[in-house]
Amino acid sequence: MIVFLIQICNCCGSEEYLTQHHVIPNSYRKFFPIDLKSNNFHDILILCGDCHSEYELKANELKNKIAIDYDVPIDGVKNEDV
Repeated sequence: MIVFLIQICNCCGSEEYLTQHHVIPNSYRKFFPIDLKSNNFHDILILCGDCHSEYELKANELKNKIAIDYDVPIDGVKNEDV
C-alpha cells in the first residue's frame, strides 16, 4: 500500500509557506511534568504563514490577559508593566 501525505494548512487548506505551530507554548510547557512534555509531537499543527501570524497576534492578546488575570509571567519572565 502506498500512502501519499500532502501537507496543508490546518486552518485554510493552503499548501504554500507552511510552518509548524506548537499548540501549547513552550513558556507554559516548561512547567508540565516530564511525562507530558516528552510527548510534544502531539501538539504540532501545520499552518501557513498567514494563518500562523494571525493566530500569534490573538494568542499574544490571550497570554497578556492570562498574565494579568492570574498574575503569571509571560514567557517565563515576570513583567510588572503588563
